[in-house]
This record gives sequence, C-alpha cells and structure tokens, in this order.
Amino acid sequence: MDPVLAADSAVNICGAMGLAVAVLIFRARDRHGPLTRRFSLVLGLVALVFLLRGAGWLVGSLWLEQWAVACAAFIPLGAVVVIEGMLRRHAPRALKLAVLAGGLVLAPAGLFAPAALGDTVEITLALFQLATFGACGVLLVTRDRASLSEAENRSVGRLGIAAFCMLPFILSDFRAFFPAIPVRAGALGALLLVTFALVADTASEARRGHAAVLALRIAAGLLLGLALSALVPGGDAGETLRLAAVTLAGTLVIGLLVDTARALLAAGSPGLLDRIANAEAETRDGLIAEIARHPPFEGARRLSEAALADFDPPILRQALANRIVIRRADRPWSRPADDPATERLAALMATHGASHLIVIGRDPLDLVALHVPLVMADQATETAMLLAGRLIAAAPGAGR
Repeated sequence: MDPVLAADSAVNICGAMGLAVAVLIFRARDRHGPLTRRFSLVLGLVALVFLLRGAGWLVGSLWLEQWAVACAAFIPLGAVVVIEGMLRRHAPRALKLAVLAGGLVLAPAGLFAPAALGDTVEITLALFQLATFGACGVLLVTRDRASLSEAENRSVGRLGIAAFCMLPFILSDFRAFFPAIPVRAGALGALLLVTFALVADTASEARRGHAAVLALRIAAGLLLGLALSALVPGGDAGETLRLAAVTLAGTLVIGLLVDTARALLAAGSPGLLDRIANAEAETRDGLIAEIARHPPFEGARRLSEAALADFDPPILRQALANRIVIRRADRPWSRPADDPATERLAALMATHGASHLIVIGRDPLDLVALHVPLVMADQATETAMLLAGRLIAAAPGAGR
C-alpha cells in the first residue's frame, strides 16, 4: 500500500475514534446542555467524514470516498449551527440559506461527479468551507458581548483562536491545492482541538495539570514518530512527518480513551466523600467507620485525648492549632527538628504506623490516624482527607 495513503488512512481513523470519544465525554458531562446536542451533531458528522475517508483509502473504495465528500459538504452548516448556539442568536438568514444551498449542491456533486471532475469538486468544497468559516469568524468578532456572560465570551474567544489555528490542518486535507503535502492532517487538527477543548472545560485549578499531561502526550507522540523514522532506511523528511502524525494521532486517541475509562470507573464506584455524604451514621465514630471501609483509608482509627495522654496533649494541641491534616512526609512541619511538638508528633505517627493525622477536634483533642499506601497518596486523596476532616469535625460526638 502507498505509504502516503496508509498514513492518511491511519490519521483519519484515529481522528474518527477521538471525536467519537469526545462526543461521549461531552454528553456525560452535560447531556441536556443547550450546546451539547449541537456539538454532538457536528462532531459526529466530522467523525463520520474521517471514518469514511480513512476506510475508503484503506480498502481502495471510491464509493466510500465519495460519501465522505458528500458528508463534508454539510460541515459548514454544522459550523453555523454551533455558532448560533454559542452566540445565542440566529445567524443572518442569507448566510444560512447560502450554506444550506451549498451543501445541497456539493453533496450530490461529490457522489455523482465523474472522476475527471474530482479535483474541481475538491477545490470547490475547500473554498466553500473556508468561506463559511470566515463568515463564522466575522460573527464571532462582531458579537454582542454584553448579551453573553464573561465565561461565554471567554469560550467564544477560545473557539475563534482554535479555529484560526486549525486552518493549516484543514488546508492540508485538500491535495488539489497542495499536492506535495506529506500527510493530510485535518483529522489530527480536530483531535488536538477537541483535546484542548476538554482541558479548557475543566476547573481553572486543575487546568494547568491537565495541560501539562496533554503537553507530555504530544511530546511523547512526536518523539515516538521521530524514533520510528530513524529505523526506516532511506526515510526522508516527508516520511518523518507522516510517522510523527500517525504516532501523535494514536497517542491522543489512547489518552482520550484512558481518560474516558477512568471517568467511567470513577462514576461507577462511590468515592470517599460520597460514602460520607450518604452515610446513615450521624456520629464521628460512624463516619470514621465509613472512611475505614474505603480502600485508601482502611484501618483508620480514632484517637481521643485520653488515648493521647502519653504524647502530651497540650503540646500537640498547640502544634495542631491551625492544621486539619498532618502528613508524615512534611516532617518537621515547619518547626525545628528538636522542637518538643515535632518529636511528639513523630512518635505518635510511628507508634500507630500512621502516614496522616486528621484533626477532628481540638478541645478536647480528637484525631484520626491512618496509613495511606504510597501508591494512593495523590492530590485527590489529600483533598478528600481535608474535606473528610471538616465533615467529621462537624458531626456530633466530640469525645469518647
């Protein structure tokens, strides 16, 4: 098989898989949201185009390629539908009629035009798509900002920047314009776009972490492509670009699949806070028992002030005055190493084999000692312990 077509096919099939996963993620986040149906429809249409093209090139089916062109003729209409939803107003009637008419003309042309007119149809489709995207860009720039919230204006701005960055990827799909292009990268651009969109849709506190993970995935995909190109004898720059595009597309799809599987597994099993919030117990002992049934916190035990008598509760109380969670890894806890409180906290944690102490009462002193395995001691677990400590502290049962 021609390596150029093989690379094009692989990238497009990866793009179809990635967009399908993105649709599932968006629907899982907000199934009945005002934009969910519009985004799902457009992403599904683009995924279908990528799948038809990739499969057509893979098996050498002209019929599948023609259907891909016919479906692609309606992508501009989908773009207008999404823009209307984001701006919360109708696009100009003339624009909608022109886009609809263009789709109705180009779809049959893509299906039934003779092979000799293939380049003409491709060029016309490219110009039609670019003109529509340009019109959508004008609508974004000239929008009524006062009618949208700050978050909506920010989302519209991000969409405009992303669409502009997508132009080189879109143009690479039309070999009638650029016959020497090493690989059609439109599907790769779509994968990058939806991946960035999923990152931007997270809370701002987590966005940096997600962006760092995404950067690592992109770097890993590109480096893998470069490494494979070094193993290909006589490979040129075009071959290197093709391999890098294929490995990057595959890496992004795998990342989306892993993220989706993790989210589904997390949704299917109740977490620590779910257990506490839905617990029938109304006392601290009952809530602590709920913690002890959660895998990271098995063996959690409550330590009343009487049980802490050997560790000088007044000294401990002073050291824990402004803390909720104490981590063994943070020793000496911003205190001198020979400070009496440091020594007593270290001895207390060593005696009970605890990696963490949760303060649930201060007068009298009331603690929860637990050992969290190293492989589970991530930021999410630390946050869960902090919130769990506040919930347990608010429950009745100050002492035992």
